[in-house]
Amino acid sequence: MKISSALNLEMGKKRTSATEISKEIILPESNAFLRAFTENAPFMTVVYDAGSLAPTYFNRRFAEISGYEFRDLHSFDGDFLETVVHPHDLAPIFDHFEKVCADRNDDAHEIYFKLICKNGELLWLKASDKVFRRGANGEPLEIVSFIEDVSGNKKTELDFFKLGAIVEASNDAIIFKDFDGKILSWNNGAEKIFGYTAGEVIGQNISIVFPIERLAEEVEILEKIRAGQNVKQYETVRITKDGRYIDVSLTISPVKNSDGELVGVSKIVRDISDFKQVEAKVFENERRLHLITDSIPAMVSYIDDEHRYQFVNREFLNWWSLSEKDVIGKKMPEIIGAQAYQTLLPRIEAVFAGEEQNFEQPVNYKNLDLRFIRANYVPDFDVQGKVRGYYALVVDISEHKTAEEALRQSEERYRVFIEQSSEGIWRLELDEPIPIDLEIDEQIELIFRNGYLAECNNAMAHQYGFDNSVELVGKRLGEFLLTDNDHNRAHLRKFIEADYHLSEDESIEMKKDGNDVYFSNNMVGIVEDGRLVRAWGTQRDITATKQAQQAFQESEAQLRQSTKIEAIGRLAGGIAHDFNNFLAVIMLHVDMLNLQLPPESPLRFRISEIKSVTNNAAEMVRQLLAFGRKTTLQPHPVVLNQVVKEFVKILRPIVGEDIEIQLHLDSELGVCFVDPNQIIQVLMNLAVNARDAMPSGGVFRVETKNTNIDRNSRRHKAQPPASYIELCVTDNGIGMESRIQERIFEPFFTTKESGKGTGLGLATVYGIVKQSNGFIWVESEIGKGTEFRVQFPRIDQPAMIVKKETPETILRGNETILLVEDEEKIRRAAVEVLVVLGYQVLEAKHGEEAVQIAENYTKPIHLLLTDVVMPKMNGRDLSVKIKKMHPETSILFMSGYDDEIIARHGILEDNVQFIGKPFSPGKLALKVRESLEN
Repeated sequence: MKISSALNLEMGKKRTSATEISKEIILPESNAFLRAFTENAPFMTVVYDAGSLAPTYFNRRFAEISGYEFRDLHSFDGDFLETVVHPHDLAPIFDHFEKVCADRNDDAHEIYFKLICKNGELLWLKASDKVFRRGANGEPLEIVSFIEDVSGNKKTELDFFKLGAIVEASNDAIIFKDFDGKILSWNNGAEKIFGYTAGEVIGQNISIVFPIERLAEEVEILEKIRAGQNVKQYETVRITKDGRYIDVSLTISPVKNSDGELVGVSKIVRDISDFKQVEAKVFENERRLHLITDSIPAMVSYIDDEHRYQFVNREFLNWWSLSEKDVIGKKMPEIIGAQAYQTLLPRIEAVFAGEEQNFEQPVNYKNLDLRFIRANYVPDFDVQGKVRGYYALVVDISEHKTAEEALRQSEERYRVFIEQSSEGIWRLELDEPIPIDLEIDEQIELIFRNGYLAECNNAMAHQYGFDNSVELVGKRLGEFLLTDNDHNRAHLRKFIEADYHLSEDESIEMKKDGNDVYFSNNMVGIVEDGRLVRAWGTQRDITATKQAQQAFQESEAQLRQSTKIEAIGRLAGGIAHDFNNFLAVIMLHVDMLNLQLPPESPLRFRISEIKSVTNNAAEMVRQLLAFGRKTTLQPHPVVLNQVVKEFVKILRPIVGEDIEIQLHLDSELGVCFVDPNQIIQVLMNLAVNARDAMPSGGVFRVETKNTNIDRNSRRHKAQPPASYIELCVTDNGIGMESRIQERIFEPFFTTKESGKGTGLGLATVYGIVKQSNGFIWVESEIGKGTEFRVQFPRIDQPAMIVKKETPETILRGNETILLVEDEEKIRRAAVEVLVVLGYQVLEAKHGEEAVQIAENYTKPIHLLLTDVVMPKMNGRDLSVKIKKMHPETSILFMSGYDDEIIARHGILEDNVQFIGKPFSPGKLALKVRESLEN
């Protein structure tokens, strides 16, 4: 229901048609002077029936300006205001007349509104309205309206239409309800704010939008309304259809019928939730709007041929602070002062000569400072054509002159603000206006085809890669908004469906260099006469934010996978450590049996089988330790190209003849800090994985390059922005589904048939990469192959040459070795091996026993071979005490996995000799000789 209709329904119970009124005497004889005055007045005059607001009279000046004639009263049929007043101004003008009728002092009330002339032209008018006739009980019967055409005194008509468009784009809710709380009207703004359609709420109680704790608020407000008070800008909280609490500002006014009875309440509700956050950024448009719409006092008077006042209006009296008896019959100099009279005399003489006068002039009035006035003097001719007096309409424009200067400064500040804004601000024009009743898809096509950028600031030009706005203005919409992008078409669809008003919606556009850029947009379309003529908007570059969001989403997925792998890794490392101790005993005893059995012994075959199985178990343990990051690395600065070239020498037998090997190595590749032997293990496992993915042959590609990772391009939030060395291994095999990619690094997970693999290859790769402070990513698609990208931090050090591992040999000696091991079986087996190799062995089961032996042993102890983790005293502390007693002693540590006592993050400290369990007699012999000789 329209608010104007609701008000008319209540206020117009005794409504009379214009046809019936035209048959009556328009003004009673007692008002003959007023009728004569208005018929010849230079300003427009309209008389309304106070109950129905139907016109009962208008003067010839109104007919001349509006194009309507008195006989048109018959055609209005009670809809005069709806016909001649712009729809935007209807609600304010009804409120205005309500105040006029309620004013018991019959003061004049002013209002600005747009008049729709008979030919369709729009004019800005200022009306001064008052009740001039009341009934026996004081009820208002007729209202007189003196109207001035102020269109020419505004800045420009376009400025007002712009301001009007801003007001029409407002999303404020306007609600009308009765005193029982029943909702009688509900506009589009209310639908947008509260989420209910008019059909859902009309007839419902207004409490539907009240939080429970705010219900008492309505009672207090209604008490104020019944007491004759208005509630303005009352801030409170309301609730939407979807249960959201929103901050609102209320302006509440009483609505009365023609008898002056309260029949309901009108509410204007503004959603200020966002406004409270961005209040400091609001443009000065609202302030300018208030300045323009502020009332300017106007004086109406009639002066006869003796220069005496015969009629003055209330505004005249208020302005001079005089009563009617102080003015009527007095000559002009007595009222305005002799100096002011002399200033105006040339204009007065001209009007008595029959010439209408329209002018602006500074005047020194009596007892007042210098005032600027705008005046219209219209001669009043008698039947013989002689001027018997004149009508004077005088407006004090002193404040207006001041306001003009303030407005000019405001406009200048506004323009400076626009140019300094970091957000892009623009205006889009159309070659031809687009009818808004067309299909949405057709409107979208026309916007793309006819739209061009008519205005923008430099900030917007910079967003597209241009130096200034001059380079961008004039470009067609399709030159920067990607027309073939479904997202952008959906963007324009939202704009149209939202009644050409869109907030914070994203678009994908194109920069000068051809790259995509993401924007968050605010748009408002200007619709005139049912056609879209232009659009205004702001936009903010959110490209970096979008990239960061994408990186964050990938990072979250990686973090979840990494957390799961970390937990499995800790479990695998712990199991492998204990298993190493068992294997160490088995391997030492098996090798000792081999050394002791004659060559022809039939037991050698069984020993060989046991050794083979034990070696396989040891390899599996090493893989588990690698996955759990428990392998002790011996890294140094390396150029990965050297490692890849060494690996390729042994690659062909691994992948077979039907797979093509491609190398793309960056000749300018930087240096990273890794263990070359472990990197070869990584490449080996990835090659085996690729071979199994290409059963019918294919391409195996290894690539190296330098890369930089920043906060927007990183794929895991744990990866610090830095320079990296990237090793990329690719195949064009069968590929993997996403569900398999999520588990490929888990130990013992495999898609191969039983007996075809342990599922530890990629787990080993993951452990080595993470222990080397690297990152690994996998991308795969069914039928298109798989790509592994490994990234290690780049360092600024020269590279060392990759060394080959020394083959295992059996070396003997005769030195004295102090062996300390808390596992008895390992200790006994190791003692037996060392004795067989010719060494003299002192054995201890823990550190305290070893110290006692060293204190009592007077001869040199050439080597301390000790476990790292033992009860009572660890290996490092033991080595320090032994060195104090026997400075000549070399130290060799042994352990099932690295420990922080001898290694930091799995990397051996300089000059530390170490042998990992399990070990063969040959490896033990070799490590003992290295430690003794170093």
